[in-house]
Amino acid sequence: VRYVGSEMTLYGSEIHYNFLTQKLDVFDSRLVTETYVVLGKKMSKIGEGVFFGEDAEYTTCRDCPESWSILGRKVHVTAGEYIRITHAFIKSKGVVVLYLPYVVLPIKKKRETGLLFPRFGINFNSGVRFQQPFFWNMGEHKDMTIAPASWGGRGLGQSLEYRHHFGEKRWLEMNTLQSWDGKYIENENNTTSTGSTVFRHYSEFENQYYFSPNFSHYVYYDFINDLDMLRDYEQFMGQKVLGSDLGVDQHLNYTGELFNWSLESSFKRNQLVRSSKTFDHQYIQVMPELHFATVPFTPIRLGGDERFKLLVGFEGALSHFKQNHRFEGSFIRNAVRVTNTPYATIEIAKLGPFQATAKNYFQHQYYHFPHRETQTTFKKYGTHHETELVLEMEKMFGITSWKDVPAELVIREEEGKSKKNTEKNLGEVPAFKNSLTKETVDIKQSSYRHKMDYRLKHYYISQQKTDGSEVFRNQIQNPDESPRSQGVFDSQDIIRGRENELNYLEARTGMPTSNTLEFQWNNQLIKKTPSYADPFADGRYLKNNFGYSSLGSFSISQGLDFNPTDIKFADRLTRLATSGSVTLYSFGLSASDYYFHQNGQHITTFNLSRGWSMFGFATTLTYDSLTTPVNKIMAFNVYVKPFDTLHLETAQAYDINQGLFTGRTFSLFYTPTNRCWIFDLTYSVNQIQKQISFNFAINFNDNQFTSMNQR
Repeated sequence: VRYVGSEMTLYGSEIHYNFLTQKLDVFDSRLVTETYVVLGKKMSKIGEGVFFGEDAEYTTCRDCPESWSILGRKVHVTAGEYIRITHAFIKSKGVVVLYLPYVVLPIKKKRETGLLFPRFGINFNSGVRFQQPFFWNMGEHKDMTIAPASWGGRGLGQSLEYRHHFGEKRWLEMNTLQSWDGKYIENENNTTSTGSTVFRHYSEFENQYYFSPNFSHYVYYDFINDLDMLRDYEQFMGQKVLGSDLGVDQHLNYTGELFNWSLESSFKRNQLVRSSKTFDHQYIQVMPELHFATVPFTPIRLGGDERFKLLVGFEGALSHFKQNHRFEGSFIRNAVRVTNTPYATIEIAKLGPFQATAKNYFQHQYYHFPHRETQTTFKKYGTHHETELVLEMEKMFGITSWKDVPAELVIREEEGKSKKNTEKNLGEVPAFKNSLTKETVDIKQSSYRHKMDYRLKHYYISQQKTDGSEVFRNQIQNPDESPRSQGVFDSQDIIRGRENELNYLEARTGMPTSNTLEFQWNNQLIKKTPSYADPFADGRYLKNNFGYSSLGSFSISQGLDFNPTDIKFADRLTRLATSGSVTLYSFGLSASDYYFHQNGQHITTFNLSRGWSMFGFATTLTYDSLTTPVNKIMAFNVYVKPFDTLHLETAQAYDINQGLFTGRTFSLFYTPTNRCWIFDLTYSVNQIQKQISFNFAINFNDNQFTSMNQR
């Protein structure tokens, strides 16, 4: 028997109905909706849309309730609202994995105040941590989550999240983590109880506000009362603190039709200090930095299709670098800098396969050192020219199409093939194809595009002239040290044309810009495939008509330095850069190499990957002979899918020079065929720590887990 309501259907072996009280009892019941199922020995309809069950189980797996469920002594169901379960046992494959005395699960979309699912974890040094989040719906556009916590042996604490949405692109968010730590000793990695507690906390504030489409403001602030929290609460801090400093950043921006200006300022706490509670007052702060830029103006346009254009513009900045407590030592650390960069660009549009561009910049920096008694100013200036000539060619192969061909034509073609076969094999029956049972057959045809271009680029920087403080000139012109040791405030201070002499990868592999001619040869093969386009989908028919994928690419770049005049031709050659990639049938291969002619050294990277339905791998080999010792690193990732429900994966990094693994990760992912829950177990080890983590995600309402990859 069954009872059919507006939002649910109630099945059972027996129904009792009282016409006077309108009470409905269903035995051996099964309550089914679009999103969940409730099974019970007895279900009673006690009100409009309200049901009560005894010894009942709740699950969102309509097709396999045994996959996961929550068993409760008493289950109250309010349609479109909540399911309340008393004495709840969470079961997976029929096995009880967790007990909760009371749980409330939403079966509606609207946010409501109430308890969220608890968070817990295990740390081998600190013990078991547990959090019970409480969600407070404070209004339609603001809410708060409060999570009292037990941090294992460290003691009690809490975390708090507050979110407020004021309108489009107007919001703020605040987060804090607090702990009354019973193990903390300043500057020590202590793992035993101290007999007393220390209050520790981390706070974060973020706000974005768009006053108008042209005017916006953004501020971010994070504070920590001791830097040791980054180590002791790494499971939270690792997701919050990503840089080497903490503090406040703010940004004010205005964008007009003709110009843009922005004001930036920051006040930071340096993490690279000996004591966890020490504030590095010598750390350089930016207070403030003002940027100004105009849109490119086009005073000259020639030709019907604007074959020739002259674009001019201006960029500038005012920067104030300041220590909280002045201590300069051998380097100047407090300065005001004014940067001016007017520019002009000449563009010659395509004349057949040719096009050309010439960019010209004048760069000028002026510095004032307010705390110096002598040599209080410094300036440097010069021009930068970049000219590019491009010859571009391409060839198309085939026509992209999606045709509905009458099945009769396909059948005739198959019959013709079978007649040829019967001449050699009498009585052979051609293979049956399901597609031939249709009136029409969909036939896709892809096309291919080979794009090739030759580029000739010339970089030229006039000899930068300097005037003023000898101390600051010596501070910024030593190329043999890292930028931080040089004493530069940022990349604007570097003497232009010598960037490639700096000790970091991006600079060494780049092209010297003092007076260099670069030749490039670039190739790319692109596949264009027709896609099914729904003509009734508004605005998407033409956009989604095709899909594009890269089948392969190859590039080569070589530079010739004109500045040295007393050396042979081979020593004028700058780095030779080559790169290529191939993608075919889920197989990927890519490689890049930078060869330095003067010393015969290489920076090489090699990548290889292949994916099948049940197995796949990816590996990367890096070789850098510019480092000491030579950097040789191999990283590889392997996954195995013996079943559609089980995914095993490992990722490892191996240092060939040291002969050891610098990082290893082993992961297991499991989900049933209906994707209604996912279990993730990971073990990772590196040179610092070992860690075991797991994640158990249950689909309480809509079925959002469509594949193993969405974990």
